[in-house]
Amino acid sequence: MDDKHRDILRRHWPSLRKNLEIVELLPQLGDVLGQADQEKVQAEATRREKIDKLLDIIPRKGPEAFDNFLKALQKIQPFLAVPLLQESEKEEMKTELNRARTHSAKLREEVVQLGRGLEKEQQKHKKDAERTRRIDEKPSAWIRYGKWRG
Repeated sequence: MDDKHRDILRRHWPSLRKNLEIVELLPQLGDVLGQADQEKVQAEATRREKIDKLLDIIPRKGPEAFDNFLKALQKIQPFLAVPLLQESEKEEMKTELNRARTHSAKLREEVVQLGRGLEKEQQKHKKDAERTRRIDEKPSAWIRYGKWRG
């Protein structure tokens, strides 16, 4: 599970602890929890302890655990899933925005470098044009000094 998803679970832990229907949710988490994990949760004495155990196990169940948890939660208690989903989407947008900003900065730097290269090429062209103009104006001088052969 990503750190951002772990943080979302931590921030919503109190609400989940207060409202989660663990008995209804556990059977829906077959994609996330194996039989042994479900037994660990069921072995806890109180509802809150079961929820704490579940929320402790889920983050260690791989990258898809958060999404699978949310899918199961949406089926059983959508009002609990909505804030987690919204926050997850918000985090995804932030991540994508940061990627776009980084890419944009790289592109800006490339444009600056291309601009510098263009300036250098324009200066070379200007010098070559000036040399050509001088040759066209004074071909006899070039012939006299042996720098031009026709």
